[in-house]
Amino acid sequence: MDYLQLISYLKKLTNQGVNPSLKEIELLCRELEYPQLSYPSIQVTGTNGKTSTSKMLASILKAHGLNCGLYISPHLIKYNERLSINGRCISDQEFVALAEKAMSAIIRVNKKLQPRRLTEFEVLTGLAFYYFAQNQVDVAIFEVGMGGRWDATSVIKPKTSVITGVTMDHADYLGNSLAEIAAEKSYVIKNKTGAVSGRQADEVKKVLLKRAQKMSGSIAFLGSDFKVRSERESGFISVTGLFKNYNGLKLGLKGGYQQENAALAIVAAESYLNKELDNDQLSKSLLEVESMGRWQVISRDPSIVFDGAHNPAGIARLVDETKKQKFKRLILILSILKDKEVSKMLEILLPKANLVFVTTNTNKRALSVGALKKLSVQINSQLPSDERCELKAAPSVKDALVMAKKAANVDDFILLTGSLYGVGEGIIVVKQS
Repeated sequence: MDYLQLISYLKKLTNQGVNPSLKEIELLCRELEYPQLSYPSIQVTGTNGKTSTSKMLASILKAHGLNCGLYISPHLIKYNERLSINGRCISDQEFVALAEKAMSAIIRVNKKLQPRRLTEFEVLTGLAFYYFAQNQVDVAIFEVGMGGRWDATSVIKPKTSVITGVTMDHADYLGNSLAEIAAEKSYVIKNKTGAVSGRQADEVKKVLLKRAQKMSGSIAFLGSDFKVRSERESGFISVTGLFKNYNGLKLGLKGGYQQENAALAIVAAESYLNKELDNDQLSKSLLEVESMGRWQVISRDPSIVFDGAHNPAGIARLVDETKKQKFKRLILILSILKDKEVSKMLEILLPKANLVFVTTNTNKRALSVGALKKLSVQINSQLPSDERCELKAAPSVKDALVMAKKAANVDDFILLTGSLYGVGEGIIVVKQS
């Protein structure tokens, strides 16, 4: 097997869809001799900010002397992005060697599961478990793919769990209310787990508290048990943690919404280590973190930013961030997956934009250009006349970027958003140009 064959194999597994069950990943773990139990772990769930929080947490723990594995999803350009140790993504050669070692176990499990097979996410999660065991990490951080109860990462036994802000998303799988979704995500709190939570609605907080009590664990909430404060003029933040106050911190990740993610990462690190952090190492570690597709500044004059916000809560925070920018016109490029709350996202975005290019991305779940254009026209027509935008269609993200750049003046602001997959395609276009 070479690298291209491995990627082709993984892509074909997307046809298996989503599997709300732990039976399959448990079978794979048994065949691999339970690698996920050979090191301490941390699990991260929530609706928005999981990847950014996970990356900052990994950087903090590395700075404090731990050999730290990190598993995230989805990837933006290459599958390799999902598996990293101490900030270095798995190489093509390592990825192939890892898959070859694990393939016999995967084949045995698939034979037991016939006629169905392991999903893409189950295979990747199993490979992550195995990779970190092979490299003898001190701790591994696992970002949940969806929910918590049935997510493949949930066969771990986390010492610490992180729950970023819970809002409506994946309702078709997780539930039609915040309480139902919170209940699914609360399963990252296992027996005696120390949990750290972002700001939550009262109904979410109630569910998480109940789960923590049931599992004889603890939970700390942002806003009450720990706090973050922005020093607007200097660009620094201060965090009141569980053990200590941390002042004069600057983030490598851009976007005001990253401040709460940073506070979560800091307190999760305190909880895991059960001690205060070193201020100098903490400052250095936060500055080093980068994350593609999260308020990623591509260029200036005109300003071009890519951000993978893909649900109403994320879009609302993104709009708040654009208000801090100076520009004459806001030009949006939108591709959105059809299983998202598309109408609500458009209702937030369209009144803020001057010109919108609706497009699609190559993910099979992406809404077609025609469907997105039709819905956008409908919502736009219902807005007050002074809030309506100009709408245009583009057949691809690449075409939309070309058209947006051609339409923009130096004092305009181009924002590509709506889907991490669309953002990933935009990054590829930029790298190739």
